[in-house]
Amino acid sequence: MHMAHPGQFGCEMRMYRVRCRRRRWVRGTGGPARQPVFAYARRIALMPIAMNPNLPMGSLLRLPIHAETHAGFGEVGGMLSFDGQDLLVEFQTRDSLLGLLKGRPQTLRVPLHTIDDVRTGRGWFWLLPWFEIALNDFKLLTELPGAEAGRWRARVRFNDRLALQRFASAVSFARAQALHVRLTADLPREVTAPALPELPPAPPINPPPRQRASE
Repeated sequence: MHMAHPGQFGCEMRMYRVRCRRRRWVRGTGGPARQPVFAYARRIALMPIAMNPNLPMGSLLRLPIHAETHAGFGEVGGMLSFDGQDLLVEFQTRDSLLGLLKGRPQTLRVPLHTIDDVRTGRGWFWLLPWFEIALNDFKLLTELPGAEAGRWRARVRFNDRLALQRFASAVSFARAQALHVRLTADLPREVTAPALPELPPAPPINPPPRQRASE
């Protein structure tokens, strides 16, 4: 009777697991791999955003944020609001050690034409989502706490990650729509092609003479 080598069984099991992983099968069941429930729920939640990212009239999106400033010695807490026209930033600064030194609440309005780019990220181990905008207005950059290299980034709580995607999609769609309107404002409304020259009348076609029948 042939005896298997002690390491042969372990090697075969490792090869079987590699094949199952490549085929995206569940180990030992042979059925298709089930995707995580939270990934499926996230696609369902973001489906209305992809179909209609613009905002209805009179609606307002809000997103709580927090950020660091002054090389980590200061904190910024506030809220972002978007009404379809402008991005409103409401914030208050305080020290990160005791939180006793607080600044006065400030409100800053960021027009859509000053935004060059809108980005989002999941952060470290997908636990620290963030929202970032790139601005082309130097005055606005100096008024935003923690802005560097033409960009301003704020962090969002993990529970607000779906609201972050909806907020960023709405801002990006409104910015693209405003840019399209601004670029097409100077174009003529109706573009007519030049009229083609009239063709000369065709000459009359004379029928050929009839041949006499041979006698």
